[in-house]
Amino acid sequence: DGEAIGPTGGGATAAPEPEPAPAPVPPPAEAESDSDFVEDAGAAGRPHSWTDGGIMVVSKVREMEQKEERREAKAAAKAAASEAAAKGQAPAKGAPPAPKQGLPPVPAKGVGKGIAGKGKGPGSMPVAKAKAKAAKAEPRKPAVMPGVAVKHVFWSPMFLDANGNTVWHEIDQEGAAIDTEELEFLFAERAAQARRDCQEASEQEEVKLVKRIRVLEEQRRRSICVMLARLPPQAETVAAVRTMTDGALDRDQVELLLLNAPQADEIQLLRKARETNTVDEYNVWDTAEDFMLALIDVPRFALRLQLWGFEGFFMERFEDLNRAAGDLLEACEVVLNSVLIKHLLGLALFAGNYLNGGTARGRADGFALEALSQLRNIKTSQVDRGDTLVDYIMQQMERKYPGELAAAFAPQGEAEVIARAARRKQTDIASDVQALKAQASALQRSSRAVDDDDVMVRHGEVISMCLAELDGLVVGLGHLQARWEDLCKWFHVDHEGPQKKTTEEFFGIWSGYLKDVQQARVAMQVKEMRLKQEQLRKKQRTTRTGRRPARSGVPCADGAHAAGDEAAGPDAEASQPP
Repeated sequence: DGEAIGPTGGGATAAPEPEPAPAPVPPPAEAESDSDFVEDAGAAGRPHSWTDGGIMVVSKVREMEQKEERREAKAAAKAAASEAAAKGQAPAKGAPPAPKQGLPPVPAKGVGKGIAGKGKGPGSMPVAKAKAKAAKAEPRKPAVMPGVAVKHVFWSPMFLDANGNTVWHEIDQEGAAIDTEELEFLFAERAAQARRDCQEASEQEEVKLVKRIRVLEEQRRRSICVMLARLPPQAETVAAVRTMTDGALDRDQVELLLLNAPQADEIQLLRKARETNTVDEYNVWDTAEDFMLALIDVPRFALRLQLWGFEGFFMERFEDLNRAAGDLLEACEVVLNSVLIKHLLGLALFAGNYLNGGTARGRADGFALEALSQLRNIKTSQVDRGDTLVDYIMQQMERKYPGELAAAFAPQGEAEVIARAARRKQTDIASDVQALKAQASALQRSSRAVDDDDVMVRHGEVISMCLAELDGLVVGLGHLQARWEDLCKWFHVDHEGPQKKTTEEFFGIWSGYLKDVQQARVAMQVKEMRLKQEQLRKKQRTTRTGRRPARSGVPCADGAHAAGDEAAGPDAEASQPP
């Protein structure tokens, strides 16, 4: 309708040209898939949502816009078709045919369907419900990304609301700080890479490893380390060995040092290793080698440990030996002067000679003491009684010498003294005393050879006192031997030669025989007690029978009926149950 301006810029008015027909608006292109709409929506900044299966759907806004575009396209196509029909022209090439009246418009391909046209589209689920479900499935905790490739934990995660009352909410509130570097190091897919990453994260500079110098065998090193675990710290232990202070180390700890003290070959090996190895901040001695080197630096460490160890166990060992010798000497005196032993032996001799009458074993003046152990095997002819010859001798002792057995089996009596002596061996006591004395003499000579060490001199004097105690014990053993010989002569027993009898054999026979006598005595006391109880029950039954009420119409003072008793007579009383 406007004016046509020519090249000259004149104002001539051009003839109006007919308005060209508007180009037909093509219909909207079919979407290839739901992802096309998602990409378009994302590019245009339009919102979109996700279903539970992870399938992306078009939002309600996009759906309304598409409907509007289809409505406009259909209106434009209808107008173009009407105009073309009025002018007698065919529809433009490529224009879609006009839709038939009364039919719903054909939706674009892919709209309202899921993946590949399957499943339910967005119209089947309300948008509000889909949004609520998508919001509930979103995690609340911040994203975490390990620094290295690590192994995964295959579980079914739960995503909860912020407001809740479960154990998971309490755990979230309390929190739990963990060492993530260690976690990456332990569960990395590649241990070497994880180790390098952890080291680079913790320290950027390289750290040089400390080398521990070892020269002893592995088994030997383990023994030393076990010993060190039971000792005070190294400095205190070495100082205690140097000064030998009482109470610094107990007896068990000193014995451990003695057992694990280095020998001559180990000392030479350690000193050579000290000369050939350089010790600095990156080269140090291992624990076992370090302790041994510190120990061998103590002057005469072996002699110090030997002196200290001897002093630690001497008094206990000396008291044991002295007590054992005293038990034997006391038993010798008891048997030599015991009237009970003489009576028991005499009854056994008289009974044996009587039973052996008319045989070669009869008319004996004595017998070997081993026969005392066989008397319990000679049973009586009355099977129901179950007694033996020991029971007979015990009963004769109670009749002829009452009170002697009770005194012998009393606490600290003759039976107890003989039983203690039966556990001692005179030969072992003498040999142990001689060995202990030889050890003390050797230590005394070694300590006297050192005159420039006050600690060694002081402990050398202690060893001299120990030797004096041992000399006194040797004298006591001589007296014991003399009394033992007297005892053997008293019983006509050999104390020397191939048939000699030892102290443990002699006192063992008498201890066993006294036990047999005591068992027979206890059995007899039990029988007597049961007999007394039975007699007492019979007496009580008799008393209750004599006081039974009478049967009569006239009550007595105690509730009985006297007339009835007189009428019944003695047979009536006898017929009453007890």
